[in-house]
Parts: sequence; structure tokens; C-alpha cells
Amino acid sequence: MKSQKIIFIIALTVAAVTILLTYNYLTAINKPQVTVATRNIVIAAQDIAARTTITPAMLTTVERPADSIDIDAFTNPSKVSGFLALTSIPKGAVITASRIGKPDNAPLPVRLKKGTRALTIPIDPVSGVAGFIEPGDYVDLIAVMNRGDDAGKVKTFMHDVLVIAIGNTMEQASDPQASQAQAATTATLAVTPKQAEVITLAYSASQIRLTLRPPGDRDNHKDDGFSLPTTPPQPIQPMVAAPAVEQHIAPATPAPTPAAPRKPVAHDLMVTVIDGDHVVGSDK
Repeated sequence: MKSQKIIFIIALTVAAVTILLTYNYLTAINKPQVTVATRNIVIAAQDIAARTTITPAMLTTVERPADSIDIDAFTNPSKVSGFLALTSIPKGAVITASRIGKPDNAPLPVRLKKGTRALTIPIDPVSGVAGFIEPGDYVDLIAVMNRGDDAGKVKTFMHDVLVIAIGNTMEQASDPQASQAQAATTATLAVTPKQAEVITLAYSASQIRLTLRPPGDRDNHKDDGFSLPTTPPQPIQPMVAAPAVEQHIAPATPAPTPAAPRKPVAHDLMVTVIDGDHVVGSDK
């Protein structure tokens, strides 16, 4: 009797478990499946060093859950190519807007082309074309020699030099009036190492002025420059005073006083008598 109770309890337990498993199975079948949204994002296909221009070969795309993707992540590689990595981006990292930037927003070293150097020179309203030079313009450099055997010589010794900054500004002013009012005292040029040496030497021996080139003008003239005349000035002869000349002024002779007219008297009158063709006589 006791064994029958045990068998009954076991059978009841098995039935309960079977019913529970069947219920769970049927519930799982009838429950609608939840689809997780995904999205393609751009990631680094290799390690990208800071201040490197990003190319398509450095990028790839992967699919990830949409709810786990950064808001500023890129989904199209073409939107990233050509930008600069502002920080180091390791392989597999998501490319976000905070990690890249336009070349215009990059630091000065990034803007320099390979083989060029940034050289800053002093300018003033005269040598700097009254503040009309802006970043992105091209200028020529003129040296005015003021000492030594070359004193008096003037020559354009460098042509077509790119200006990358005026003062600490590396962008052209959006307001033309603001650029004219700019009172910058330095100009930063993109030059080769050899040009940097020449400009530095020229500043130690001459006065430098910049001339602004019009857009698109790349014509250079090798025969620029001239020298002031070197003929020594003629000595100035001392002025000799002219000898004094004595002048004698004769006293003026008084003009004669005209005589008063004489009144006629009686004996001054004479009467002549004529008879025919001969004088008969005269009477006073």
C-alpha cells in the first residue's frame, strides 16, 4: 500500500512537470519574436595616426545594434574620406564626428605640405600691404638693402609664397571690412627649408616688404630688381661773396628858373614907311 502511494506521487509529479513544460513550449511558440534593429557603421580598418588624412582604404563598415551606436557615428565611408584624424583612432574603433575634422580646423602643422616649413616674419601697415593680405593669399618678397656694399639695391628675391596665417588667424575673414581693420604684426609663410634660410638672412641685412599677388597670377620675372646710382656726389663749391662796388651819387643840378616874360616898352616899337618899291624911312 505504501509503495502504491509512492508510485502515485511520482506519477503526479511527472505529470505536473510535463504539463509545465508543455505550457512553456506552447507559450514560446505563440509569442511574437522581437527583432533587434541594426545599422551599418564606419569603423577603422587599421590604426589611424593623429593628424592623418583619412582615405577609403583606412575604413570599413560593420553591422551593429542600432541602440548601441553613438549618435555622431558615420554610416557612409564617403562622408569620412578626406577628413583628418584629430586623435589616434585604433583599428576597429567607430569613426565619430568628434574624432575627425576638416583640414581648415586642423592645427597649423597639418596644413603644411610635405617638405615645407612655417616661417613667421614681422610686418607693419606698410610692409604688410595695409592689412589687405589674408591667409591663403600669395605674396612676393622684396629686399631693400640698407648697408654694406649692396646698400641702395632693391630686388624681389622670392616669388609666389603662400601665406598660411596673419597674426594667429588661419582663416580668411568673412567680413571684408574686418580684414582691412586687422592690425596684425606678423605673417606666417609656407616655405621650403632653403627659402626659410634666405628670408632669415635677408631680414638681418635689409628691409623686407611684401607685395600681394592677384588670384591665379603665377608669372615670375627673374630680372626683377635694380640698384640706385652709386656715382659719388660732386663736392659743393663754397660760395664767394662778390666784391663791394662803391657808388658815388652826384648831387642833382637844380633846374634853371625860367625868366619872367619882359613887358614891351615904348622904344621897342618901330614903324616902317614904304613908297612904291623902296623904303622911305622908319620911325620908332
